Amino acid sequence: RLVQDAAGVASPSWRRSWLVPRAEVFGRDREEALDLMTFAMGGSSTSPLYRRLVVDEGVAVQAGAYYAGARDEGQLMVYAAPAPGVSITRLEAAVGRALADILKQGVAPDVLERARTRMLADAVYARDSVSSTANMVGAALATGEALERIETWPQRVAAITGDQGMEALRAVMGPDQGTATGVLLPEGLGVDDPAPAVAATAVTPPSSEGTVH
Repeated sequence: RLVQDAAGVASPSWRRSWLVPRAEVFGRDREEALDLMTFAMGGSSTSPLYRRLVVDEGVAVQAGAYYAGARDEGQLMVYAAPAPGVSITRLEAAVGRALADILKQGVAPDVLERARTRMLADAVYARDSVSSTANMVGAALATGEALERIETWPQRVAAITGDQGMEALRAVMGPDQGTATGVLLPEGLGVDDPAPAVAATAVTPPSSEGTVH
């Protein structure tokens, strides 16, 4: 756990990461299920993580999750920024409760289908660009993916079930899994101090295009 305050930081932010084993160990199909379920859980403003923390409880001004695969270990990242008047300590507790409920209950089928549709649509749009296609193929090959699997990625994503996605998510985020937590604060602010009433620093996750398209 790393907590750092610094001059020039306008608003607090919180993030926690889980290490994901390399695909050869974790399983490539399982990795794709994890990618989809992470996007369903926290990849948009309609995701359950965002809606609970930002819309329903009002403890955050932004919240989300994303998966970043790599040739070796990947990372599943959850991030949030507290609403004015909310401390990092209170925000962190709220994130923990939200994640625990998601891991216990799963995500609703319609939420998963929206995420799947968005992910597949983003891939189609990206492939309209020659440079985007080249970048996606190059990145996938660099992480050890076979060209045939790149071409058949949409069919596999379309076939992922909610149970498969939740199994992968629980395998990474289970209570026995280690985490790394980072907190960035304005200079002089502590984790128990309320966040100032300033605009939150944007956290820009990777595109929703998925690990391999």
